[in-house]
This record gives sequence, C-alpha cells and structure tokens, in this order.
Amino acid sequence: MHEHGLVMRLLERARREAAARGGTLRSLRVRLGALSSSDAAHFREEGEHVCVEHGLGALRLEIEEDRDRPSGIELVSIEVG
Repeated sequence: MHEHGLVMRLLERARREAAARGGTLRSLRVRLGALSSSDAAHFREEGEHVCVEHGLGALRLEIEEDRDRPSGIELVSIEVG
C-alpha cells in the first residue's frame, strides 16, 4: 500500500510536468536509493497496477536501483511526446 501512494505522487508530478511542456507523458524513470523502503520488483508491480488503474497502461516505467546512493525514491526523468 505504501508504494501505491508513492507511485501516485510520482505519476501526478510527472503528468503535471508533461502538461506544462505541452505534451503527453510517455515514460518516467525512477531511482530507488538506499533509503527507499521498496525493491525494484515490488515498485514495478505497484507502478504497473497504478498505470492500468488510471488508463496509462502504455506508459513505460523504468526503475533503477542504486543502493549506494543515499536517497529514497527519485523521479529522475520523464519522456514527453
């Protein structure tokens, strides 16, 4: 459940940025650092669930883990089309 809220907030932020750029969100790239409470597989599963739930099943979700990085969950980049 925790990941659901995190994914929702990241997705909302990415969608706002895509709209500000005058386009449609195509993909987002997320980094999970050492302070993240999730692993890539679980975060991907929840991310895919949220995307389907919001009609964004075609959205590409890229997740990288960098446990040497002293951060939590970071929105690294988005692709706008």
